[in-house]
Amino acid sequence: DFIKLLHSELEANPTSKIYRSSILQTFSICFVYDTSLTYKCLEEQHISDPMLKFFFSSMGSFTKTYEIRRVLYGIASIISSDLTKAPELLKSETSAIMNVVVVLINAYVNAKEKEIKQELTEATQMKVIESQGLEEVDDVKEILTKLKEIKQNE
Repeated sequence: DFIKLLHSELEANPTSKIYRSSILQTFSICFVYDTSLTYKCLEEQHISDPMLKFFFSSMGSFTKTYEIRRVLYGIASIISSDLTKAPELLKSETSAIMNVVVVLINAYVNAKEKEIKQELTEATQMKVIESQGLEEVDDVKEILTKLKEIKQNE
């Protein structure tokens, strides 16, 4: 069972934030694929409360726009589903879930602004490189090194 696999991976307490985020995004997409089946699997495994609590408590860990979009799709599927078939935790926390949506939308806007600024900075740097008409390989290596330093400092 796929949900059980995700639960066991989270129980192993992965130290990698990226891996944990990927597991939670996958869990969110399960709701998009089939909300009722996801509810059923959670209930059959008796893991509804721990999985949903961990999922909703981890909303601050999503910082990239693609992560936030995936999670929002999952939550939108939860909200638009028949809540009478949802686990008790979700039935009683509808207003809290709506607050999570607002927080995620704000996080998405901030992440998107950051991505746009980074793209503009990189585009400007590339224009500077083009305008200098680099002819030597050493110049290119030096600029690439500087670009790496800039990215590391951000």
